[in-house]
Amino acid sequence: MSHFRPILLGIAIALSLGYMAWALFVSDTQHGSTVCQAFDIIVADSVRQTFVSTEDIRRQVAINGMEPQGRTMDEIDTDNIEKIVYNNPMIREAQCYKTNGSHVRLVLYQRTPKLRVMGPRNYYVDTDRQLMPTSTNYAAYVHVVTGLTDHTLAQTDIYDFVDYIDNDDFWNAQIEQIIVHPDTTIDIVPRVGNHILRLGKLERYRQKLDKAMVLYQKGFSIIGWPDYKIIDLRFRNQIICKK
Repeated sequence: MSHFRPILLGIAIALSLGYMAWALFVSDTQHGSTVCQAFDIIVADSVRQTFVSTEDIRRQVAINGMEPQGRTMDEIDTDNIEKIVYNNPMIREAQCYKTNGSHVRLVLYQRTPKLRVMGPRNYYVDTDRQLMPTSTNYAAYVHVVTGLTDHTLAQTDIYDFVDYIDNDDFWNAQIEQIIVHPDTTIDIVPRVGNHILRLGKLERYRQKLDKAMVLYQKGFSIIGWPDYKIIDLRFRNQIICKK
């Protein structure tokens, strides 16, 4: 009888594998015919900014005829739901998938503004250096640039300048507005004081801001600063203060 044992073992293994395959098939079939119980929308970074709401996204999906709740799971095309959501200019990333509990889950990440351009045309530049529309739902707390007519400059030199400011605790807190003149020279409106920092062209802006820092820390403690209207930083090795 010992020579029958390998045969019986092989039959048992084959039956087990066959049962497992059948069970998986039945499970998939049942899952596919199951009706979607809920459409879960999660805006993952909603604590930081609220350009979109779950209600906005749910409405957008429904208007395009892709509301999943009430449909069978195999009818639902999660890729198409993602494509619809990407039409929203505030969305940076969308992940849509089906859960084992017969839910469809949509996880969203919003675009993050770096700076805001205000003028005849209002828009943000996001952290990927792409233009981004403003929103009536939410205003991001970012540095404001006025007078700018060339969006390419906003995505390059101005972006680099704002990024430098953002990473400096003092200047990030001190600078309220960046004014770009038609010749692309720059004036800075500080939060504290009634003066303008005249930066001129953006070249050497780090050295110019360093000079202004020395003036704030040492010079104004001696000469005072409330009466000065313009602090001119354009020239090497000197600062010109005008009343």
